Amino acid sequence: MRRRSRGIRALKLVLSLPLLTFALVPLAAALILFYQSVYAERIYPGVRVLELNLGGLSPAEALVLLEGSPNYHPEGRIPLSYGERVWLASLEELGAGLEVEATVGRAYEVGRRGGPLPELREQLAALRYGVVVSPVLRLEWNRTSLFVEQLAREIDRPSSEIEPTLRAFSAHLGPGQPGLKLDARRTLELLAERLATCSREEIPLPVEERPAAPSGLVELRVQEMLQGPLELVFEEQNWSYKDGQLRLVRMPRAWTLDRATIADMMLLHPFPSLDQKKLSTFVEDIARQIDQPPRQARFSFETGSKRLVPIVTSQEGRRLDITQTISLVNSHIISSSRLISLPVHLERPKVAMEEVGRMGIVELVSEGKSEFKGSTPGRQRNIELGAARLHGLVIPPGEVFSFLEHLGPTLEALGYEDSYIIFRDRTELGPGGGICQVSTTIFRAAFFGGFPILERTPHSYRVGWYEPPVGLDATVFEPIVDFKFKNDLSSHLLIQTQVNTRTGSLIFRFYGTKPDRSVEMEGPVVENVTPPGPPIYEEDPALPKGAKELAETAHDGADVTIYRIIKRGGRVVAREKFVSKYKPWPARYKVALGEKPTPTPTPNSR
Repeated sequence: MRRRSRGIRALKLVLSLPLLTFALVPLAAALILFYQSVYAERIYPGVRVLELNLGGLSPAEALVLLEGSPNYHPEGRIPLSYGERVWLASLEELGAGLEVEATVGRAYEVGRRGGPLPELREQLAALRYGVVVSPVLRLEWNRTSLFVEQLAREIDRPSSEIEPTLRAFSAHLGPGQPGLKLDARRTLELLAERLATCSREEIPLPVEERPAAPSGLVELRVQEMLQGPLELVFEEQNWSYKDGQLRLVRMPRAWTLDRATIADMMLLHPFPSLDQKKLSTFVEDIARQIDQPPRQARFSFETGSKRLVPIVTSQEGRRLDITQTISLVNSHIISSSRLISLPVHLERPKVAMEEVGRMGIVELVSEGKSEFKGSTPGRQRNIELGAARLHGLVIPPGEVFSFLEHLGPTLEALGYEDSYIIFRDRTELGPGGGICQVSTTIFRAAFFGGFPILERTPHSYRVGWYEPPVGLDATVFEPIVDFKFKNDLSSHLLIQTQVNTRTGSLIFRFYGTKPDRSVEMEGPVVENVTPPGPPIYEEDPALPKGAKELAETAHDGADVTIYRIIKRGGRVVAREKFVSKYKPWPARYKVALGEKPTPTPTPNSR
């Protein structure tokens, strides 16, 4: 060690003399070679790491010195602070460690890179001024990030909600507390700087303070919301017919959100507003009072005065826009405007009272007739109900009439009684039996009026109620078999019905503006008549011994053709064909148990 010290002092002395002294050049060269040989396998003097002087040490000696240094022991701690709170983070918690061998290698490289002259300059600079070598660190950033996340969980807090209470229609507010938010990214940067320099200097944590909402805003909002009642208004319009006079009645309606109701709906957190669930309930109740489907007007035609008398007044369809109403309430509740016109969507009826003078219903256009004398009381009742459902109905120009649509369901709850109907291959009791008498009669009125028949189905077999003439009937069976025709006139078409249970007659009359056309029927042409076959006997336990009842009469099968001839100005403009194919229908009897006749065997032919 004395030898190395004398050599260093000599070299420093030489360097302190002017270099232009040529006499000393050989001596300087000798000293440099000596210096190089002394530190050939040692760290050059002046090299320091972590405040430790490693100059003159071999790499192995430097390794031992660094590993025992307290400056970077894993248990060493870095203080972090915010306000009066301090957190001590160990290097192990932060995922930091010293790569000792790599650090020693970095120190050993000083003065040994870049060629002879650069190496010599770096050696001399380290000797004269000293060189501080940065340690090589190992950082596990996932562990550092986890530490910062845990720190944020301890520090972060939202702005404390002002604790308002509502008393006597005004808000009373408690003190607010600011929110805190740790800047995690900046904290990681500060930790990286400290770890890189091995500094134990305290780190002031970058925490953003977020002030609580000023209480004045809450008070102002509550004051705005409770400044007065909120009124929701709508004007109804309905037609009234009394003493021969038709007039439009306007009736304003209003619903009020008074201050007590607003206070009950009010939510104070996080900022004063209305409870949307309670508001929706309030608006939906208004909708139930406003909403209604459109209703078509119905009339009776007075033949003497040719005047239409309302049977049913029309009404417009109405539907409250609930979503828009809620939006309007939410905006008006903090506004000086306390009146809301409700957004109601209106649907005009197709047959409206105010159009009565322009409908063109002035005369009889056509009529259809049928007879049902001898029908059971239940069948008569069903015919009356079905005809009444269509009485006064008005069909606008170009509209299609659907029998099933306007008739509605034939349910016992609506007054229909059981009577015989055709179901599959037999006649059975069912509610609404006799409705085909109604559909057949309106078919005849449309037939003789020349109206386009869009859908018509004949019965499966011939029925005496609908003859004569044969082939001019129309069956219906909800929901699939319908009767439809189109009003091709320029005027509205009024349907009137007349039922006479004493004579057993049903009449449909169509009123409108009679078109320039006449209708004639050609036929019926009956072909391919087929006998019904032998009667069918069915046992009925309800019948006494020896009793026999006729359940269904026999009918011949046949193909029937009828032509409708439409003329305009005496000239045929259309000849339309209506075909009905009736199946043969055997008689059907009900007999007591054990009295069903045995079929006569048919001889085998060979």
